[in-house]
Amino acid sequence: MTVKLPTNAVHPNPDQPRKRFDESELQALANSIITTGLLQPITVRLVAPDPSCLFGDDQKGGLSQYEIVAGERRWRAHVLAKLGTIDANIIEATVGERDILAIVENLQRTDITPLEEGRAYQRMIDAGYTPAELAHKLGLKQPRRITERMSLLRLNPSYLDLLEKGHLSPSQGFELARLGAADQDRVFAMINTGRCDTCVKLRVVVDGFLAAANQGSLWEIPQPSANETAILSAFERKMEQIVKLVDSGFKDNEIVVLRKINPHRASIVVTQIGLISKHLKLVEREIQKVVAQGELITH
Repeated sequence: MTVKLPTNAVHPNPDQPRKRFDESELQALANSIITTGLLQPITVRLVAPDPSCLFGDDQKGGLSQYEIVAGERRWRAHVLAKLGTIDANIIEATVGERDILAIVENLQRTDITPLEEGRAYQRMIDAGYTPAELAHKLGLKQPRRITERMSLLRLNPSYLDLLEKGHLSPSQGFELARLGAADQDRVFAMINTGRCDTCVKLRVVVDGFLAAANQGSLWEIPQPSANETAILSAFERKMEQIVKLVDSGFKDNEIVVLRKINPHRASIVVTQIGLISKHLKLVEREIQKVVAQGELITH
């Protein structure tokens, strides 16, 4: 049941995952609430009942204190609009349940940052959850998202600050977080000088530093055996033949020959093309890494 609570009897969850609130967006929301009212009540839990404000057996009065479970942005807009009351649904929830609900609410928003997610997940792990248990609670298919977001917390403090301010992209942060503190500094310097200007190059560099930690060489180019050389040569020849074959079916940038394919064969060919496309994507990705590695070595 929705009730009206004094706005000043409500306070934010100190462990709310989302820490940044855009002031202009809050002002726009405040103006909207003033004009049309609050469309969706916030959700709160009672944390400090005031015995002097009891009316009946189970109703709490206005001087009781309530903690936000979901809807801090709406509450902030109410404060900004200087509205004395706010519509709220009161639930019973433990601290753990509160934190789960807060994370779920924020996952449904598009503007929560990976770093905010990582910090929220880390609090839950510190409270005793495993990544698998937490993923199940949050309705995530795999715990990988949880461990990936938490990996950002391994960044050097200066890079955490850059990430928080938007001067370091999440993909750059994820790659740097794979390294130790000293190597993070070295790779960040390469980012700054433009040597890692693509995601592929950055991944190659990080992979190189990780390999160097085990093998002592940053980029060791393995020499193929005689058999591997023969396979590589055959692969290159076959690729040239495929390109020529596909190109022969076009005329003036339009597919000509393939329009005349037997309809009964068409479905088989479609399946074959799908399999080829899938494997070629993997091949392309690996070759892009080799190209990037060559560019970095000769830079």
